[in-house]
Amino acid sequence: MAVYHVFLREDEDKRVMFAASAVVCNLVNDFSPLKTVLLNQGVIERLCELLHSDDNGFKLNSLWAFKNLLYKSPLEVKRRVMDGLGWHNLARMLMDADVGIQEQAFHVVRHLAEPEEGIDMVFQEMGEQVLLGSLSIALESEHEDVVRQAVYVLGNLSNSVPHQEGILMHPRILPSLRHCLIDAKVEVRRPAASCILELVRANPQHRELHEAGIDTTLRHICDHNFSGSPTARLSLGFQMGAEEDREVKEKCREALHWMERSAGEVL
Repeated sequence: MAVYHVFLREDEDKRVMFAASAVVCNLVNDFSPLKTVLLNQGVIERLCELLHSDDNGFKLNSLWAFKNLLYKSPLEVKRRVMDGLGWHNLARMLMDADVGIQEQAFHVVRHLAEPEEGIDMVFQEMGEQVLLGSLSIALESEHEDVVRQAVYVLGNLSNSVPHQEGILMHPRILPSLRHCLIDAKVEVRRPAASCILELVRANPQHRELHEAGIDTTLRHICDHNFSGSPTARLSLGFQMGAEEDREVKEKCREALHWMERSAGEVL
C-alpha cells in the first residue's frame, strides 16, 4: 500500500509517479486481493486524473490499469470507470495518433463489452455508428496489435444477436474480417474465426456474408491442403502455415457447416 500512497500524491516527482502508476496496473487486476480496497480508496478517480494529463506515458499506464480493472468486473464497476473516463474520451482514444494508446483503448472496450449487458451498454453509450466506424478503421490498421484488439472487440460484440445486424450491414467490416482470416498472423486469425462463427451461426443465410466472400474463404480453408504448394497458398492470400492452425480450421469448418446446412434447407 506504500506505493499506492505515493500514487495518490499529486506533487510527487514525475518519474516516481510513473513507476508507481505502473505498479498500480498490477494491483487492480482480477486476482489482486487489493482490488476492492483500492476501488474504495479512489483509484478510479486518480487514474482518470492521470489519463487526462498531457503525458502519453501516464495515459498509457492509466489505460492499462483500467483494462486490468475492468476484466470480469460487474456492470456497476464498469459504469463507475466510464463515469470518470468518459465515453467521448474513450471514443477519441480509439483514433489516437499513438498506436499504444489506440491498442489499450480497444482493450478497454473489449473488457467493457462482456457479457450481454456490457455489450448493450457499449452500443448505447458510444453509439453504433461511432463504435463500428472506429472498429472498421482499426481492422485496416497497419499495426497488428491494434488489429488484434479490434477483432477481439468485434468478437465480443458479435456474441449479442440483437446487435449482429449492424455488424453484418456495415460496408467495411466483413471484408476486413475476411482479410484478417486469410492474411493475418494466427493471433489475429483465431479471434477472427470465432467472430465469423458467431455471425454465421445466427445468420447463415445473410446476403452480406456471401457478398463479402466469407463462404468461399471458409471453403478454401476447410477443403484444401496447401502444405505441399506454397505458390497455391499465396495465390489465395494465405500466409505460410495459416491453414495448419487447428483452432482456426475447426471454427471455420463449423461456420461452413452452418452455411451449407442452411443452404440445403432452402433448396
